[in-house]
Amino acid sequence: CGRRPRGAVGLQPPAAAMPNKDRIAKIKPKPAMVQLLERQLLNSDPEVRRIGWESIHKLNAPPEPLTDCIGACFEHQNWYVRRCAAVACSKAIESQGAAEVCVKQVAGPHLAHEDAEVRRCAGEALVRIVQEASSPEAPKAIPP
Repeated sequence: CGRRPRGAVGLQPPAAAMPNKDRIAKIKPKPAMVQLLERQLLNSDPEVRRIGWESIHKLNAPPEPLTDCIGACFEHQNWYVRRCAAVACSKAIESQGAAEVCVKQVAGPHLAHEDAEVRRCAGEALVRIVQEASSPEAPKAIPP
């Protein structure tokens, strides 16, 4: 009881507790602006969510973390977050490099989701994207 086996000099931390440089290097940092947007889009207050999606074009966030955040909102358990994802997806096309990703990797694949509400929101996102891209006020960076 409480005795160490012979030859045991000290306790060594388990392998999982030791930092793994390869594993740490593969972790993609999420920019602070995307973390704030995520908190806004997940908020139960509709005004906070609106402020979130209206700020997307000003963020200049990298496309991958931005679209990952919006894609996760499509999968959220709350219906209002899923609907918010549709609007956010249509607003994200104004971010450089995010338009194609939003269509092909976020909204498009969710059209085949098993949940009807997720499919509906993905369809709404695509309709909104087409409307946003074809409006006269659309930035020229958005492909028609």
